[in-house]
Amino acid sequence: MSQENVEIVRGLYAEIWGGGGPPDLASRVDGQVEVIPFPDFPEQTVLFGLAGFERWTKRWSGMFADYDLQPERFWEEGDLVVAALHERATGARSGVPVDQHYAHVWTLRQGRVVRVQVFRSRDEALEAAGLSE
Repeated sequence: MSQENVEIVRGLYAEIWGGGGPPDLASRVDGQVEVIPFPDFPEQTVLFGLAGFERWTKRWSGMFADYDLQPERFWEEGDLVVAALHERATGARSGVPVDQHYAHVWTLRQGRVVRVQVFRSRDEALEAAGLSE
């Protein structure tokens, strides 16, 4: 099941941040999903449900012009998928360029996302998931 989970997560990245079209969240994201941002994220509140998930996906990218988020690598173990990410953008108001790497840990149950946690680094995410490179 874990490779199927990677494909689910890969598809969500493509649809949400890659311009692949409007995502069908209801079929792949649990209605009780929780999104946990890293501690110094502008919005530090844990977000719940499909509305919280959508807010998370739109708020961050909405703060930038020319937003580009690319998954660089995936690891899977059971119900967990770790995604190493490369983000490039330009601040919509400030014009400041952003070029950073970070990671998400996705938890899936029966093919549906139940939790996403954001980490500042790939190593932190791998450690949290009990994986190594």
